[in-house]
Amino acid sequence: MIKILISIFIFLFMASSQASDYISGQGRFYAADGDSIQFIKKQLLYNAFRNVINKDLKHQGLNDKRFWEIFDQKFEESFAEIKETLQTKYKIQEGEKIDPKVQEKYKKALRAKRLVLRTKFSSLGRAISSYAIKTITRSPKYPKSRFLSLQAKVDRKILNRIYFRFIKSGENKKFSSLIISPTLSLTNLTWDELGVEVKNDLTEVIYGHW
Repeated sequence: MIKILISIFIFLFMASSQASDYISGQGRFYAADGDSIQFIKKQLLYNAFRNVINKDLKHQGLNDKRFWEIFDQKFEESFAEIKETLQTKYKIQEGEKIDPKVQEKYKKALRAKRLVLRTKFSSLGRAISSYAIKTITRSPKYPKSRFLSLQAKVDRKILNRIYFRFIKSGENKKFSSLIISPTLSLTNLTWDELGVEVKNDLTEVIYGHW
C-alpha cells in the first residue's frame, strides 16, 4: 500500500513539474471577410506565441517592452519596401485622388501582406519548442473576433538569442563627457613670427581653457 502511495506521489510530482515548464498564452484576432480558416489560425497562434514569449521575458527579468518596441520597428522598416511596391502596383500617390475600388483592393493587399510577413519575421516562432491548443472560439456578439488559448514551452536559448540581437541593434551609446585632444600646427609661419618664444607657452594656455 505504501509503495502504491509513493508511486502515485512521484507520478503527480513529475506531472506537475512537467506542467510548470509550460506557459499559458492567449491570442486574439479580428478577422475580415475572405480570411481563410488557416490564415486566421496562423494569426491567432502568432499572437498567442507573442503572449507566451512576453511572459517568459518578464519571468527572466528582461526588458520586454523595449524588445517589442525594437522588434516592431525593425519589422516596419523591413516592410516599407513591400508597401512601396504595392503603392506602385495600385498607383497610389499621396495627395492624389484614388478610385474607391482601387483603394479598397490596395488596403486588402497591404493588410494580407503585412499579416503574413509579420508571422514570419525573424522566425519568432522558433522560440516555441512545443505547444498544445486548448480552445479556439469566436465572440457570440462579434463573430469576426476570434480567440485562442494554448499551453506552450519556450526554448530560452533561441529566445534569448533573438532578444539580445534586437536589443543590441537598438542600442544608443550615450556619453556623459567628451574629451577632445587638439593638435596645433602652423602653416607658412613660425612660432617666432607669431610672437611666441616657446610653442608650449601658447598651446598650454589653449588646452587649459578649452
